[in-house]
Amino acid sequence: MKKQLLKSALVAVAGVGLMVGSASAFPSFDPGDLYEWNAQPYYTLTDFTTATADAIVFEREAAWAHTFGFYTVDDFANPTSVTNYLQIFDKTADQLDESVVKFFDNNDGTWDVSVNDGTLVSFGITWGFYYEIYTGGTNDTTIDYVWYSDKRFNRLGDGTPFDTEYNHVYIAYNDFGNTAKIYLDDQPYSFADRDFNDFTVRVSDVKPIPEPTTMLLFGSGLLGLAALGRRRNSGKA
Repeated sequence: MKKQLLKSALVAVAGVGLMVGSASAFPSFDPGDLYEWNAQPYYTLTDFTTATADAIVFEREAAWAHTFGFYTVDDFANPTSVTNYLQIFDKTADQLDESVVKFFDNNDGTWDVSVNDGTLVSFGITWGFYYEIYTGGTNDTTIDYVWYSDKRFNRLGDGTPFDTEYNHVYIAYNDFGNTAKIYLDDQPYSFADRDFNDFTVRVSDVKPIPEPTTMLLFGSGLLGLAALGRRRNSGKA
C-alpha cells in the first residue's frame, strides 16, 4: 500500500514537473498586459450554456501575408486528424490591423458559426488555431507550411507531416479579460528566428480547455497525496 501511495505522490510531482518544463519552452519575451503563456492548444467559448448567439472577436497584427483560422479535430480527448477548417483572415487582405467578428449560435444542441457571407454553418465549440504560410507573400498561390496550435498536426503544404516536434504557434491568455493572443513564427525550425512576431491575433471571449491526459495525470497524483496524508494522520492518532 505504501508503495502505491508513494507512486501516486511521485506521479503528482512528475505532473507538476511536466507543466514547469512546458513553461520553460515558451518564448523568452513577456506577453504583458496580464497575459500569461498557456500550453493548451484548444479553446472554446466563455459561455456556451445559453440558446442565444455568442460572438468572439478576432483582431490581427500581421507582419507577413499568411492565412489564419481555426480548426476542429476528430476526438478532443485523443486527436488524430483535423476534421474542419474555418478561415478568419485571408492572405490577400491588407496586412494592416483588421478585426473580424464571428457569431456562434446554439441550434438545438448543435453549434453553428457565421461565415463570410453571414450564413451559419455547423462547426462546434472546441477548436484550435492554424496558419497557412505563403513564403512568396500575397501573390503566392502555393501553401508552403501549415502550423497548428497543436504541433502534432504541423505539416508541409502537400500534407506531409513536418516539424511536428516544434511549436510554431504559441498562445498567451488573460484570465481576467478572457482573451488570448496567438503568436506565430512562420519559418521551419531549422532556420527560424523564433521571435514569434510574424502574425499576431487577439481573440476575445474565449477560454483554454485543459488537455484530458494532463488533468487525469495531475488529478491522480493529487488523490494519491491526499490518501498518503490521511494514512499518516490515522497512524498518529
